Amino acid sequence: MRIPNMDTSLYMTLSAATVRWVLSLKVKASRQLAVFFCCQGSVMLFWVGVGRVHGDSESEEMKAVFLSFVVGALRQPRLSYLVSTLSARSHVEYHCSPGHFEGFEHRFGEWLTFQLFTGLLSSASRSGVKVSPTEYLFIGTTCVFHQCQRLFQMAGLTFLGLIIGCSRPAATKEPVEQAASSNHSAIPPEEIVTFCGNCHRTPSPETFPKDAWYKEVKRGFDFYTDSGRSDLSIPGKSSVVAWYRDHAPERLAPITFLPEPTSGRRFELQPIPALSGVTPMVAEVVWDSSPWRTVPELRLSDMGTGHVRRIVFGQEIQSSEVFFGSHPACSVTTDLNGDGIPDLLIAELGSKEPGDHDKGALQYIPGTSIDSIKEEVTPICILNGVGRIAHVDVADFDDDGDKDLVVAEFGWQKTGGIWLLENVSPTEGNTPSTIHSESFRRHKIDSRHGAIHVRVCDLNSDGIDDFICLVSQEHETIDAYIGNGDLTFRHEVINAAEDPSFGSCGIELVDIDQDQDLDVVYCNGDNLDALLIKPYHGVSLLINDGHFPFRKVKILSFAGASDTASADFDGDGDMDIAVSGFIPSQLYDQLSSPEYDSLCWLEQTEPGLFIPHSIEKSKTGHLTVTAGDFNQDGQIDLAVGNYPGQHWGAVWWNRGASNSR
Repeated sequence: MRIPNMDTSLYMTLSAATVRWVLSLKVKASRQLAVFFCCQGSVMLFWVGVGRVHGDSESEEMKAVFLSFVVGALRQPRLSYLVSTLSARSHVEYHCSPGHFEGFEHRFGEWLTFQLFTGLLSSASRSGVKVSPTEYLFIGTTCVFHQCQRLFQMAGLTFLGLIIGCSRPAATKEPVEQAASSNHSAIPPEEIVTFCGNCHRTPSPETFPKDAWYKEVKRGFDFYTDSGRSDLSIPGKSSVVAWYRDHAPERLAPITFLPEPTSGRRFELQPIPALSGVTPMVAEVVWDSSPWRTVPELRLSDMGTGHVRRIVFGQEIQSSEVFFGSHPACSVTTDLNGDGIPDLLIAELGSKEPGDHDKGALQYIPGTSIDSIKEEVTPICILNGVGRIAHVDVADFDDDGDKDLVVAEFGWQKTGGIWLLENVSPTEGNTPSTIHSESFRRHKIDSRHGAIHVRVCDLNSDGIDDFICLVSQEHETIDAYIGNGDLTFRHEVINAAEDPSFGSCGIELVDIDQDQDLDVVYCNGDNLDALLIKPYHGVSLLINDGHFPFRKVKILSFAGASDTASADFDGDGDMDIAVSGFIPSQLYDQLSSPEYDSLCWLEQTEPGLFIPHSIEKSKTGHLTVTAGDFNQDGQIDLAVGNYPGQHWGAVWWNRGASNSR
């Protein structure tokens, strides 16, 4: 007795496999079509030649397989696979129907149909194709009610189309328009590298879990659309999502916490009280021990409430108002007008929340005495009509004897850039210049949004001022601008981060290895871009070996790393590093502990070897940290700014070596 239509089932199974193999080839659709017809034509000729396919089933089977290929070529491999399996079920069932065989043959046909589908669905699962419970239920139902095969096939295809087009996973609210790729190589296809790696490094699939990649890919496509560019060939979004999901982990590794301190230094906490009714959101604390000050001061900028406060240490902490404005991000001391009295520059964001607007500003507050800026002094706006300004620094970029400015306009998505403000105020000899709103001529050095920090330095030791800038958002680069002395610069890349959601937060210039050049301490811990705590956040050293890019060395994994302050905390002659941390409240459910590491210090025990010590575990985060000998006792202390919390921040007094060593 001949096994009922085993050859038909084998033919359709091979056809489905051919469709999936051809669609996985990294060639153009036209070549895929040619390969498909060659392969499928060879199979058909063989089957007809041996008499295995006959009658009107021949054309019907070819139609079904061709339909599955066309659907796949339209970048719907998930639907293609299910069309192939439904077609196989239909034809096996048709040839095993009561009209063809009776009794045992008919029952065997039902069994064969079930076995075929079990194998196909198992293969789908192993290949990463997600088949929902609804789809399983429908397929099982059509297998049982085989007498209504034509009706169920048409209704089933329609129903599956609705499922594929309209269903949304509850966790991510995203369309299920992607299937797992059959390519398991970790190297992305050329079309992904060309498109997704044009403005930044091509993202690695390991940086996000599977269920986050639709949102990340969509955001990348939106960046390109919003940029107004049209010079790149745009790949299918669903195929990009499919590749990343196929290679991404189910979930990221859990974050690790530092052990309780058992050795190192003993730090003692003293809060800095906030004004009544104030909820702090301190963007910066800075220890100002400028040589022209007789009394050093700690200064904080609260971007939430608008306050800039001066903290002076004596018998008790004394706090006074310096400035009240529109969401200040930082303050910088300089003698801008050359009168020997320290002035202040205040960078204003213009809004607490991110947004594209022109409310950012740079304010100049002239000093009235060596250690005082009176509240009644009216600030002078020297840059306005721009996006959110995050940072500013001072240098003489054209070597004409006055002070120019470099400004980091963070902006948001459509605003932002790096500005050079050329000082054009007239000077006569040693006579102080008069600074007003027209004293600076604007030059836009870089149009990218996301600039966080600008740090002036002489990176190549040629006596000409340079600067380094950290650019975040999707760019995630640290760039050097090597000055030519005439307001022009040579651009070099110090470091390009591993992915466009690296979460860059801050840079600090310090000779960490004490080889007489400047290195970079770099922290990344911004969790707000993807609302995901990432185990690869932390602190890295970018070592200056005399060429670009700098050599990157990861020294600490630290969730939410927000800022660093380098100093010799243990007095052994080398540089140690303090690290602050911030994790927003909406991510607390991702923590395995009720509190996280919000402050630690890294003890450099040998050149390049750092041992972390926890100072504070809390849910009061710190966006900023600074270091200095606040009480002049020879020990380097720490200060942090709070967000959230009841106080503006805290001083951590360095009380020397701990008893347990």
